Amino acid sequence: MKTYTYTEKKDTRSGFGAGLSELGKTNPNVVALCADLTGSLKMDAFQKDHPERFFQVGIAEANMIGIAAGLTIGGKYLLLEPLLILVQVECMIKFVKV
Repeated sequence: MKTYTYTEKKDTRSGFGAGLSELGKTNPNVVALCADLTGSLKMDAFQKDHPERFFQVGIAEANMIGIAAGLTIGGKYLLLEPLLILVQVECMIKFVKV
């Protein structure tokens, strides 16, 4: 695992994008899925460097989870938008409470 030296303060989104880009360079099985938040989540570098492993699914978060499941079964390591995960978990919690 690469160690990092603190050099400056960064927002979480920039750290996510930088980490995603670094993982993409070191592991060919890393795949990224996005639901129209590429720029907001700083996934641009990964998309540019690895277009064959970047999937923009649009505003279809539920479908993205199904795509992720299939890719995982195929041996890929998935990185989904962090915002999507929070929305999905919140929806699941609300559904269970009903």
